Amino acid sequence: MYFIYILHGGQYLLLQNQIAELKAAQAPGAAALRSALLDPAVNLLLQRLRQELLATRARLEETQNELSAWKFTPDR
Repeated sequence: MYFIYILHGGQYLLLQNQIAELKAAQAPGAAALRSALLDPAVNLLLQRLRQELLATRARLEETQNELSAWKFTPDR
């Protein structure tokens, strides 16, 4: 962070603007996300992915429970 103090005021502002532009380009805005959800194809895809995720989590939990029960060995 010491290099910031060495830069002249104009260079500092230029770098600050470039960083802000890069951050804005990387993250989609709320309006872009909202318009994507309004698209029926994208919305349908998201719904299917959510359903698949829930089913996969349920199968994972069931498999972990079965593994735990299989590993259990009572004292003799």
